[in-house]
Amino acid sequence: GWTTEDGLVWLQPDSAYAAVHQFSMQQGEPFPVRMKTLGKRLDECGYLTSHDKNRSTLQVTVGCRRRRVWSVKEEDIFPRPEESEPGE
Repeated sequence: GWTTEDGLVWLQPDSAYAAVHQFSMQQGEPFPVRMKTLGKRLDECGYLTSHDKNRSTLQVTVGCRRRRVWSVKEEDIFPRPEESEPGE
């Protein structure tokens, strides 16, 4: 995927799904949904920042190529550690 200057991460759905599926298999559990369903669930749970009508993906230009991506907030993938209170 790619990061944007405005704090988004654009994930290639097939690559992201493959990584999740592989991780799940390494844990000894099959991943229970297909890629299209995963995109739909990401949208239903509010993780997708935007998408094209009737899709879970957004068409963007990366370099000179148009690509379909899942657009998510960087902080949803890479959460920032909570700041501790002074004196803790």
